[in-house]
Amino acid sequence: MRNTTTTMMRAAAVALLAGAVLSGCNGRDTFYDARSGQVFEAYGTAYDCRIASRKYGPENVWRGLAGGRLFIAPGESRNISREACFPSRAECEYWSAQMDGAITRIVTNSCTRGLRG
Repeated sequence: MRNTTTTMMRAAAVALLAGAVLSGCNGRDTFYDARSGQVFEAYGTAYDCRIASRKYGPENVWRGLAGGRLFIAPGESRNISREACFPSRAECEYWSAQMDGAITRIVTNSCTRGLRG
């Protein structure tokens, strides 16, 4: 019984920690609205690479790139690409995972450290 209780408590602690980490990633920002089909555009926000590179330094930001095909409705689709920059790898990967769910056919989806001039 003691081993089962200890295992359950450890599992609960891991789940709680995972939730805390995710909530720290952009305060649980959502970069895709499934109801409207709107995919986050970083331009002019804190995730705009021009803004983020000035704040954190171009060598310190994590640059996310995602692109592919977005299906809007039966018979209606369009090409889409997005770029965003983040202060940490975890935030970039969170964004990347959301782009993977938002873009129907992914052609590219990556996070790399630093901006190349």
